[in-house]
This record gives sequence, C-alpha cells and structure tokens, in this order.
Amino acid sequence: MAYGTGAVMSVPAHDQRDFDFARKYDLPVIVVVSPPDETLDGATMEAAYTADGTMVNSGDFNGMPNREALEAITDHLDRNNLGKKTISFRLRDWGISRQRYWGAPIPMIHCPDCGIVPVPETDLPILLPEDADLLDGGRSPLPGLAQFAKTRCPKCGREDARRETDTMDTFVESSWYFERYCSPRCETGMFDTEAVAYWMPVDQYIGGVEHAILHLLYSRYFTRVLETLGLVTFKEPFTRLLTQGMVCKETTACPEHGFLFPEQVVDGEGGRRTCSQCGQAVTVGRVEKMSKSKKNVIDPMSCSISTVPTPPGCSVCLPRLPSAIWSGASRAWTAATVFCSVSGVWPIDGFRGSRMLPHRRTRPRRWMASSRKSSVKPTRPSNASPWTSRNGFTSTR
Repeated sequence: MAYGTGAVMSVPAHDQRDFDFARKYDLPVIVVVSPPDETLDGATMEAAYTADGTMVNSGDFNGMPNREALEAITDHLDRNNLGKKTISFRLRDWGISRQRYWGAPIPMIHCPDCGIVPVPETDLPILLPEDADLLDGGRSPLPGLAQFAKTRCPKCGREDARRETDTMDTFVESSWYFERYCSPRCETGMFDTEAVAYWMPVDQYIGGVEHAILHLLYSRYFTRVLETLGLVTFKEPFTRLLTQGMVCKETTACPEHGFLFPEQVVDGEGGRRTCSQCGQAVTVGRVEKMSKSKKNVIDPMSCSISTVPTPPGCSVCLPRLPSAIWSGASRAWTAATVFCSVSGVWPIDGFRGSRMLPHRRTRPRRWMASSRKSSVKPTRPSNASPWTSRNGFTSTR
C-alpha cells in the first residue's frame, strides 16, 4: 500500500482519505493547521482542510506558517536524533530484456535440470557473434545460431543447456556509459577505477529533455549501486545538468501511404499539398518532436555545409542552432541562419526564431578546461580517455 492508494497518514483534519477513515471508525480529528481568520473544530468539520495556514496544537511550533514549520520540525528531529530528512525515489520494476541482436547479452544459461544459472564471472563478457545476419522485420538471429545459443551448464555440466538469447535494453548501458568513457580500452572490468576517480563526476552534463526523467534517474541509481560496491567514490554522476529542448516539425500523412517524409509532399497552388506517390491530398498534423516513425524529419545532408551558399570571401560557414534549444525550449523547424566568420550571418532553411547575431570575430578556444579546479590536473592515469591532450585538458576538436 502506498500514499495515494489508500494508506492512512494519521492527519485526519488535513487529508480527506484520513478524514473519511476517522469518521467511519469514530476516531478523534485534531486540527493542527488553522486557516486565516477562522477556527476549525475537529468534531464538527465536514471535510478535511488541505490549504496552508498557521500551526496549532503543535507545541513549540504553534503560530508558525505550516510551510516554515515543515523545516523547523525536520531540524528538531535531526538535532534530537529522532529522525532526519531524506529524499525518496520510486523506481518501477524495469523489464530490461529485448528480442534484438544489438544490446549486451544477458549472462544467464537455461538448463533442463538446474533451471536458470548465471554465467561464471570468469566467462564474462559474453560477446555477440559478428557473422550474424539480421532477419526480416528486424528479428534477432541469436535464437537460431547454435554456435551462440548452445552451451554447457556451468553447474551440472549438461551439454544441452541454452544461453539466454534476449539482450539487454540499451538503457542499461546508457546508465553507466560515462564511467566507461573514462577508460574505453580497459579489458579487466567495467572500467578502470583509477581513471574514473580522476575524471568523474561529470562537470557539465547536457541531454535532451525527453531523457530528463528515466535516463537521469537510472543513471543516478546505477551510480549509487557502483558506490555501494566500492567501484566509485561518489554518489552523484553529474555535477551540473543542462536539459536542452527538442527540434520539432509538423507531420504530414497520406490516406494511402500513411506518414510522409517532407520530400514526399508536393506543394501546389493555394497551399494545397499532395502525396508525390499517389497525388492524394495530404493531411497536415500538429507540430511535434521529430520522429523516424512519423517521418517528420530532415535529412542532415540537405542542410549540411556543402549545400549552404557561402557568402563572398568565406570558405567555411557553420550552422548556428538557436540558443533557446540549449536552454530547454523546443523550436519548430522552418527557418534558420548560418554563422559566418566573414559576414556574420547567412540565412538558410532551418530553425525559426534564430537570432541574427551581429558580425563578431572571435578566436576559437583550442582547449576546454573544467571549471572545477580539482579536475584540471597536470597528469592523467595510464588508462585515461584517448581524447585527452597531453596537458590533461579535454580537446574540443
């Protein structure tokens, strides 16, 4: 039972479920939060009072606003060793198996006698066969590959045991990839603990808003587990977080062919759009996150540097994303600009709302050092990242 599904929290005057429970079983209702300019009587109340107010019947906390009293009561419990403030997270059960070829193999063996047996640690890691052919519809070839699926039971020795052919959801690996990045060539374990102790935690983590909940929550959970196992010395993987917005575009659909790519839509007179395959009228949907399944995407090559008309005297132009995307807002794809080192700004098709920046010559920074002094060190561990310069800074190349 959990709060919100019937649990009694013992505050009948200020929670409707508790109030109903107390009235049904004739329990006392004691008011501890009083509304402004009104005195509540627990014996005659007809419903729970759930708004803010002033503390009453609360000893030393009488007269305090209830929001301030929350912190004061917590501090009181902490000072007297009666309790402490904690942050609780609710993680749902996570089904990590996928019927795909790509993904980390699940290290379990199915034996007719022993049941499910874990693969011995000495046999890890399990490597996917590189000569496998993907089947029609994206089905995994692993169940039909005898050289992979057939194995020996490590517990009883039966030769007809079968290896688990499901693979892990890629979210499992994305929950700790940043530790692996610190020592990508390490072959003695998940990562080199010395390299991870040197580089982690991440100083600035930038990620899409669509991953702001599950990915970040599981990343923190994995890090807590690694810390409990003694593999890392920190509990939080990221020092600072920036959640960037998403690039969105309207969807277009044909009654016969379903969702269409932008290049499959023909613009006609009067704003009429038709399908290039059958000529039927196209339905224009709402603007939403770019998705391969809904085909409201833009081919990167169609807006690459080679297709941008460069202004006179300039050999290199760089597309400039609107700053709002990096601050968390999402933008619709309709018009954009290119930042040019010679003329300042050059317009192309792309993002709507890009700022026209004045011409400004800037010298690019060759190296990017961490803002935390503890991360800027003159040397690096022997198994550090290959993308590290000789002076210990991270190259922005």
